[in-house]
Amino acid sequence: MTLKDFLFKKTIERKISGMTDEQKKAVLGLFEKNPEFLDTIVKNVQKEVESGRKTDEAVKYVMEKNQKQLMEIFKEGGLIK
Repeated sequence: MTLKDFLFKKTIERKISGMTDEQKKAVLGLFEKNPEFLDTIVKNVQKEVESGRKTDEAVKYVMEKNQKQLMEIFKEGGLIK
């Protein structure tokens, strides 16, 4: 795991802190099962941070921008119906 992947994972963990441990593990597992998507998200977050956004804001912005694909991944993983 690269440093950027680690930092992204920690940021996501903070964002999903209200979930149960099982749900958190499932969400993180879905990202790990989709490394290309994870890499795209990390790169886009990094671009947003470099352009001046705070990390949390950048993650929220990028996730909202990729919401359709996220929902598909969550459906495939059984997290949502």
